[in-house]
Amino acid sequence: MADSRKRLEDATFQWFDDDISDNEYTEFANKYLKSRNYRLYKYQNPFASLKSLDRFRDQLKTNKLSLCAPSTFNDPFDGQFTVPDWADSRTPDWIRETTDEIWRIGCLTEHNDSLLMWAHYGASYRGVCIEYDFSNFSAPEKDCIFAPVMYRDSRPEVPESVITKSYKGHAIPTEDQNQLSKGLFTKSPDWKYEYEWRIVKYCSKDKRISKYLPFEMPPIRKIYLGAEWRTPYIDSDWIYQTLCEICEPRGIDIIETHLNAKSYTVDIL
Repeated sequence: MADSRKRLEDATFQWFDDDISDNEYTEFANKYLKSRNYRLYKYQNPFASLKSLDRFRDQLKTNKLSLCAPSTFNDPFDGQFTVPDWADSRTPDWIRETTDEIWRIGCLTEHNDSLLMWAHYGASYRGVCIEYDFSNFSAPEKDCIFAPVMYRDSRPEVPESVITKSYKGHAIPTEDQNQLSKGLFTKSPDWKYEYEWRIVKYCSKDKRISKYLPFEMPPIRKIYLGAEWRTPYIDSDWIYQTLCEICEPRGIDIIETHLNAKSYTVDIL
């Protein structure tokens, strides 16, 4: 699977550079997703407080995920470029501010049994992992990109054409959107374990938006409860019943995971 993922990332890189057509890339990416049964996953921690649980219940009822501004992420390199020496010293700050103003991002992964993902994003196994069915999904708008993250040793270079333009608060042309969004799909190989995919939505600078943007997702098929989700600090039986009342009418299965007794794996029964 690692080799096929690397080929997908290479094809994504070529697509951003316009070396392959949209149709060629869509066919390549769709074939890869098909090999994974079109399933992608989102780790979350909805049990931290009653407020976070309420948000999670609303998320299940509306099937909407909050896309986030890049500044909310845990990687300060997210969306950053290599800037040429001749560029104005303020260029990196301009790119960072512009990126944070105009894009909202949803992050997903290919695996529901990753020990690191459960630890880092699933609240140390006390959270959940949501399974989405992407079999009929396509980016619903021209200003939305759905693609895997590319893990590279160096940051992408910001195009000269983007540096020399001044948008003065106006909408950014499509060709420059694509060039800038490349930075949102490129991360250090240190993050390779995430096997990440992103939904990136462009929001015009003409409109003031929150750091969080609701986005309609493909169908949820399953919710995996972390192996340590039942703690003395929450009423787990009440929460489980509440989730069942929401999920059962929607055909969403709830599955409790367990730590394997003999190996470093998560059992999903």
